Amino acid sequence: MVPFFFMFCTREKYFKTGFYLKKKFAHIHFFITGIRPDVYFEEPLNPNQAYVICANHSSYLDILLSFGAIPVYFHMMAKAEL
Repeated sequence: MVPFFFMFCTREKYFKTGFYLKKKFAHIHFFITGIRPDVYFEEPLNPNQAYVICANHSSYLDILLSFGAIPVYFHMMAKAEL
Protein backbone atom coordinates (compact mmCIF):
# COMPACT_ATOMS: atom_id res chain seq x y z
CA MET A 1 0.00 0.00 0.00
CA VAL A 2 2.98 2.33 0.50
CA PRO A 3 3.25 3.28 -3.22
CA PHE A 4 -0.42 4.28 -3.25
CA PHE A 5 -0.08 6.26 -0.02
CA PHE A 6 3.02 8.00 -1.37
CA MET A 7 1.29 8.81 -4.64
CA PHE A 8 -1.70 10.38 -2.86
CA CYS A 9 0.35 12.21 -0.23
CA THR A 10 2.72 14.11 -2.51
CA ARG A 11 0.16 16.53 -3.95
CA GLU A 12 -2.22 18.56 -1.84
CA LYS A 13 -5.17 18.00 -4.16
CA TYR A 14 -4.96 14.23 -3.44
CA PHE A 15 -4.66 14.50 0.37
CA LYS A 16 -8.31 13.67 1.07
CA THR A 17 -8.19 10.64 -1.24
CA GLY A 18 -5.04 9.43 0.50
CA PHE A 19 -6.68 9.97 3.87
CA TYR A 20 -9.70 7.91 2.78
CA LEU A 21 -7.39 5.08 1.63
CA LYS A 22 -5.54 5.12 4.96
CA LYS A 23 -8.82 4.88 6.87
CA LYS A 24 -9.98 1.95 4.72
CA PHE A 25 -6.59 0.23 5.10
CA ALA A 26 -6.80 0.59 8.89
CA HIS A 27 -10.29 -0.95 9.01
CA ILE A 28 -9.26 -3.82 6.71
CA HIS A 29 -6.17 -4.43 8.88
CA PHE A 30 -8.33 -4.54 12.02
CA PHE A 31 -10.72 -7.01 10.39
CA ILE A 32 -7.93 -9.33 9.19
CA THR A 33 -6.07 -9.31 12.51
CA GLY A 34 -9.22 -9.55 14.62
CA ILE A 35 -8.65 -6.25 16.43
CA ARG A 36 -11.87 -4.58 17.59
CA PRO A 37 -11.01 -1.12 18.93
CA ASP A 38 -13.50 0.50 21.29
CA VAL A 39 -13.45 4.27 20.99
CA TYR A 40 -15.21 6.60 23.40
CA PHE A 41 -15.40 10.38 23.12
CA GLU A 42 -16.52 12.68 25.93
CA GLU A 43 -18.29 14.72 23.27
CA PRO A 44 -18.51 14.28 19.50
CA LEU A 45 -15.77 15.87 17.39
CA ASN A 46 -16.86 18.84 15.31
CA PRO A 47 -15.36 18.63 11.78
CA ASN A 48 -15.31 22.45 11.56
CA GLN A 49 -13.17 22.89 14.68
CA ALA A 50 -9.41 22.43 15.15
CA TYR A 51 -8.05 19.85 17.61
CA VAL A 52 -4.63 18.70 18.81
CA ILE A 53 -4.57 14.95 19.41
CA CYS A 54 -1.47 13.39 20.98
CA ALA A 55 -0.77 9.65 20.82
CA ASN A 56 1.28 8.08 23.60
CA HIS A 57 2.92 5.52 21.26
CA SER A 58 2.35 2.57 23.54
CA SER A 59 2.42 0.18 20.55
CA TYR A 60 3.11 -0.06 16.84
CA LEU A 61 -0.62 0.18 16.15
CA ASP A 62 -1.00 3.82 17.25
CA ILE A 63 -1.00 5.19 13.71
CA LEU A 64 -3.50 2.61 12.45
CA LEU A 65 -5.67 3.17 15.49
CA SER A 66 -5.57 6.92 14.87
CA PHE A 67 -6.82 6.49 11.33
CA GLY A 68 -9.39 3.93 12.36
CA ALA A 69 -10.74 5.74 15.40
CA ILE A 70 -10.76 9.47 14.65
CA PRO A 71 -13.83 10.19 12.49
CA VAL A 72 -12.74 13.60 11.16
CA TYR A 73 -10.09 14.56 8.59
CA PHE A 74 -6.67 15.21 10.18
CA HIS A 75 -2.95 15.55 9.43
CA MET A 76 -0.09 13.87 11.27
CA MET A 77 2.91 15.85 12.48
CA ALA A 78 6.28 14.77 13.85
CA LYS A 79 9.12 16.41 15.70
CA ALA A 80 11.83 18.02 13.60
CA GLU A 81 14.39 15.60 15.07
CA LEU A 82 12.63 12.67 13.39
